[in-house]
This record gives sequence, C-alpha cells and structure tokens, in this order.
Amino acid sequence: KLANGVQQYDWGNQIRRYDEALAVAARLA
Repeated sequence: KLANGVQQYDWGNQIRRYDEALAVAARLA
C-alpha cells in the first residue's frame, strides 16, 4: 500500500514536470 502511494506520487511528479516542459516550450515557440 505504501509503495503504491509512492508510485502515485511519482506519477504526479512526472505529469507536473511534463506540464512545466510544455509551458517552457510554449514560451519559447
């Protein structure tokens, strides 16, 4: 159960980083 929570948190982190990368790309475009 704990490992599942960590995996979920990591997945949320990936999405947040992806969102930030999109924002940077939009600014540079």
